[in-house]
Amino acid sequence: MNYLSPIVCWFVAMIIASSLSVQAQNEIDALRFSQTTITGTARSLGLAGATSAMGADLSAATLNPAGLGFYRRSDFVFTPTLRNIKSDGEFLDGMGSASRSNFGLSSLGIAANGTVYTGYGRDRRAAERGLLKYTIAFGFNQIENFYRETDVTGYNPYSSITDRYAELANGIQPANLDPNSFAGLAWDAFAIDVEETPAFDTYFGAGTGGEVAQRYRLTESGRRNEWYIAGGGNIDNFLFIGLGIGIQSLRYDQRFRFEETDVNDLHQNYIFDPNGGIPLEFPFNSLTQEERLMVRGTGINGKLGVIVRPTDQLRIGIGLQTPTYISLTDEFDLAMDHNHNLDVNLLQVSDRDTTTSVTTPRSQSEYAVTTPYRVNIGAMYLFGKRGFLTADLEVVDYTAARLKSGYVETDPAYYDFAFENDQIQDLFKMGVNLRVGGEVRLDIVRARAGFGLYGAALGDEARQYEDINNLGEVLSVDPQRTLFTLGLGVRQPNYYIDVAYVNQRTTEKSSPYSTEDAELFDPVLINTLTSNSFALTVGFLF
Repeated sequence: MNYLSPIVCWFVAMIIASSLSVQAQNEIDALRFSQTTITGTARSLGLAGATSAMGADLSAATLNPAGLGFYRRSDFVFTPTLRNIKSDGEFLDGMGSASRSNFGLSSLGIAANGTVYTGYGRDRRAAERGLLKYTIAFGFNQIENFYRETDVTGYNPYSSITDRYAELANGIQPANLDPNSFAGLAWDAFAIDVEETPAFDTYFGAGTGGEVAQRYRLTESGRRNEWYIAGGGNIDNFLFIGLGIGIQSLRYDQRFRFEETDVNDLHQNYIFDPNGGIPLEFPFNSLTQEERLMVRGTGINGKLGVIVRPTDQLRIGIGLQTPTYISLTDEFDLAMDHNHNLDVNLLQVSDRDTTTSVTTPRSQSEYAVTTPYRVNIGAMYLFGKRGFLTADLEVVDYTAARLKSGYVETDPAYYDFAFENDQIQDLFKMGVNLRVGGEVRLDIVRARAGFGLYGAALGDEARQYEDINNLGEVLSVDPQRTLFTLGLGVRQPNYYIDVAYVNQRTTEKSSPYSTEDAELFDPVLINTLTSNSFALTVGFLF
């Protein structure tokens, strides 16, 4: 069992906090805050976000600011969105589903359009060469939504999370265990015990060896919004250029609850080795581990875009986004409840159940994430006034993400993140995202559809896991994200209304803990997430 490499096993457990200590930041934070989804107005969403070369839409301020140069009039838009995400998880021998919905504003902005004039007085007229029009835009787009819930239960015949607690405590005498670490909490909660070895530094878990029911529950919420100030210009109706600054605000909350239960009453005894007085088994009914994480942050990036129109039908665009530097503050605490039938004063089995509860104080830390650069290459072909097709290719080098301490090196809280940044290099890879969309125009009505395929950010090794039904066989998860979108709109001279439906589907892998013992089995959650969003955009032209 546990045949995967130590790096992979370690990485799997990182999705929660596999260091099992109060130091909660790791490369999964870098990945979480580096990934984005399609964003902007309902028009952009209906086209699967393939708008790098389209223009005249406020989603351009985030994707390619050169698109602002296509505006002919000023524009004000707002886009409320209803989103539901369903989680279908496979965990050990069990399956479970959970869903969560939220409603919010996903896009808001104003584009102020101006015309360049030449001459004065009676000779004043719109420029016919050079810079013809310009647009300044301000607003925000929601670039990621973190609302979701996972709840699944299974039976683990091979290992217990208390096995991991024991591994973390090994080599440390009880008096020296950090009370704010998982090993320290497990000792204080009687979830691990020390063997009577010469050094008294070898431990075993109350549920050692498994044969326990395990429940994995994760609740997440929050958003990542980008406020922008951007400008675009039209030069000779051929070249369109744009610049922008994005100011990001981030809020992420996570509550992870992991439960183990001795459903078959196999861990109810307190047994000593008659030859050496060493405890061999510790009474255990159930154990609950809970982690609460709250992250707040602000970030900044720059954008540059160019679109050329060699013919009236064809547009080609390139949008560049610099790495986003996000300064983050998180608060983190741990709690553990152990229900057992041990009389802790007499060290013997009792006829009454007792719950021992321990918690850590809420800790705060500061750090920063630098997300990867992004390059968008897009093309659009217009079929006169009947509609158009558009496509984007986006490249994101996830290996370029970095974690950095928010403290100076002389501060006791300083941590260099060297190991985590090495893991980013080893386990992440360059991602390639493809988006295509089309629009058909029928008088004042616009019908749209789109498709997107977001490539995996993880390399092959990081996607592997061991099959519980066939121990020793290594499986691999496919974390690509697929998108299907539909849209409908109505255009009037001074206003427009668009609606969009977006279906996203992806599969993720995570684990509540990882053990070093090759004879133990590390449980893995394979979670399929299906998101359905409905967006409505109302826009006014003036």
